[in-house]
Amino acid sequence: MVTARELQARTSDILSLVANGETLTVTRHGTAVAVLSPAAPRKAAFLPKAAFLANFAQADPALRGELRELDQDSAELGPIE
Repeated sequence: MVTARELQARTSDILSLVANGETLTVTRHGTAVAVLSPAAPRKAAFLPKAAFLANFAQADPALRGELRELDQDSAELGPIE
């Protein structure tokens, strides 16, 4: 538990505690007003081709062939710069 006044005075220290996994309740005049908890891990915005193929190609056997065709087509384009 941390008071609003303490949060204002020691914001960086308190956020470090939260970043390290602690969940803290913020109080004002003895009443809980907020809960500080670690943020959920961010998901990668990019899924590497190998991971995509490993995860999704198994779902539909026909998809596997289509992905192979698309992979050959995209090789002609070269790397995106």
